[in-house]
Amino acid sequence: MTKEELLKNAGDATRRVIDNILDSEYHILSQNEELTGNFLLESPDFKSFNTGLTELLITKGYTGDIDDVKAKYKFFHRRCKEKNITLTPSVVKSWFQDTRPISSMNSRKNVYKICFALSCTLEETIAFFYHVYFECPFNFRVWQEAVYDAAVFLSEKAQKIFEDVKPCSAELLYTHTRKIGSAIDTLQSSEELLAWLEKHKNEFLTANRTAYHYAEKLIQENTQLALEIFKSEKVEQDYSARKTYQQQNIDLFLLILFDFDMHQENKEHSFTKDSDFPDLISSNFISKENISRILHHENVSYDTLRKNLMILKFFNYFAHLKLQMEKNHEPFCCYEEDFEIFLDELGDLLNFCGYPPLYPRNPFDWLIMHCANTADNPLDEFKNAIQAYYPKEEECRI
Repeated sequence: MTKEELLKNAGDATRRVIDNILDSEYHILSQNEELTGNFLLESPDFKSFNTGLTELLITKGYTGDIDDVKAKYKFFHRRCKEKNITLTPSVVKSWFQDTRPISSMNSRKNVYKICFALSCTLEETIAFFYHVYFECPFNFRVWQEAVYDAAVFLSEKAQKIFEDVKPCSAELLYTHTRKIGSAIDTLQSSEELLAWLEKHKNEFLTANRTAYHYAEKLIQENTQLALEIFKSEKVEQDYSARKTYQQQNIDLFLLILFDFDMHQENKEHSFTKDSDFPDLISSNFISKENISRILHHENVSYDTLRKNLMILKFFNYFAHLKLQMEKNHEPFCCYEEDFEIFLDELGDLLNFCGYPPLYPRNPFDWLIMHCANTADNPLDEFKNAIQAYYPKEEECRI
């Protein structure tokens, strides 16, 4: 993905964020304050849920003050009443006060309600999910979402089909979730849709199969890469003496990724609660617990899977590059083409898994893209970000 491709169709705010990513002089930790600043916490160009929802209201006829919570709520509430849609007033008002819906099925349902109340087109709904809620719309492995656009959303007949369905080991006809959507698009009536749901109901008993597959593959590769890096670098005796760090495992991978023992540190401090990262970064961040849940195919949120996949891919790409250059007796550094190839591969991975594409105005996506474009050492820049925003005990550090 070239600079021109990144900037294509980008608005002014998105261009400013991309320009920061492409600024090779910017480092999260730097002796020169003019080159570092605090972009993650200070930039107004990262899109809040309030900003995105307000922009949508304006396209749907709102002409009031963009900072007037009561006026925006009154406009939205009137549209909800017209469509007979019920949303908790305090929840709606919180959206206009920069509270973002969490990554959950219930929140996804509410976001659909927003789009339906405001008569959003299919394209507007997709854009709102991608660029405001930061999740992928229409997960066709969830039957409610699969039939959302077919006017039988949460209908009693569709509900009855799934009341007594139990998970089973039957082979799935539709190995890729998007093929379910394509099949549904060919149906001509609600009756045909309900008959199709009855016939293929086993397709809706599993989700994120592709994402789990790629995550498992990356975890396996990354634990091996971490072991190779560990053996090639000098580490303090207390770490090298520990049996757990002398073999391929998740603890060692996280040690190399963070430059300190995150699992031990989390016993004293919560990364989500104690880090200074924006919530859009710190929530559902990669951890031993999340990796374990993914490996066991436990139910995790879209946000958890997407973030963990992105960090796994980031480490995988640049760890491979680091070891290859060291094997050739070259100092580890990255070139523009490495950044472009990484973005292409990461974009393909997100697309295969059905997740939103990279969006620079999402702080988490900005962090990964910024670190990837750090010429001297992307892996070290990621560690610098953790060091800058997550104070930790010195004895937990390598």
